[in-house]
Amino acid sequence: KDNTKKFWLVDQIFLCWYVSELVLKVTLFQRKFFVGPCTMEVFFHYLDLIIVLSGIFDQWVLPALGDGGHSGKGHGNHLLPFQINPSSLRALRILRVTRMFRLVKALNLLFNMDLAWADGKEFE
Repeated sequence: KDNTKKFWLVDQIFLCWYVSELVLKVTLFQRKFFVGPCTMEVFFHYLDLIIVLSGIFDQWVLPALGDGGHSGKGHGNHLLPFQINPSSLRALRILRVTRMFRLVKALNLLFNMDLAWADGKEFE
């Protein structure tokens, strides 16, 4: 039970981080966040949005509406006109792993950069 509390806290910290990151991105890109040429960057923006919204729904909205998402047969609250299977929402958490692919791509760019401009006497 103690581990459950620790994991719950870690989930909350990560979700707060992702929400903050998404808010900063939307502030920075504004309308370009949602529309633009069909590139991987726009795809990842939408993927981030889906992941963060599902996390908010799973960790904050559903527990506030009802039984906290632990009924086992879907959420047993009476505020929603439909049943929600918590395991299907938790499966969306796997999408968070795809965020790591962007980090790997960024590290690949960093390690393959041409740093010949830093070979001059000014940088010795």
